[in-house]
Amino acid sequence: MPKKSASARLVRSAAGELPARTTQDRDRLEAAMRIPVKPSEEREYHQLGPAVRRDASGQIVRPPLGPVRRAILAALDRHQMTRYELWKKAHARCATLSASAVYEYLRGTRNIGSEYVETLIEAARLKIVERGTPRARKPTTGRLKRSPTL
Repeated sequence: MPKKSASARLVRSAAGELPARTTQDRDRLEAAMRIPVKPSEEREYHQLGPAVRRDASGQIVRPPLGPVRRAILAALDRHQMTRYELWKKAHARCATLSASAVYEYLRGTRNIGSEYVETLIEAARLKIVERGTPRARKPTTGRLKRSPTL
């Protein structure tokens, strides 16, 4: 059962009314972040997912999108299709695919299973082809070569 506070009163204040953070506060918080995680608590942190990384200006740093996500987004632009339309087409093929999974996958904040990715590829009218070194073809002269008969 949650612990009740001594004061049941709700306190509201604007951001401008809060005291400014001092360098001592910042140092205290940074020192607390460097404290190693206890093994008993490690499982709890693992369930939260990877830590959010921010740049110097405070913006969240997201890893670049992979080639499959970029191809699907490019196909959406090419076919003038919205993400919702993509989900509707994919949902017709796979009823367990949720709209939020599609949106978050294309945004790069979530990973989904390969069967869902294949469904999205089909719905975006894309084809997967093998990429590698192309084989050199023999030049043709326009006529079929016949083997000599004995």
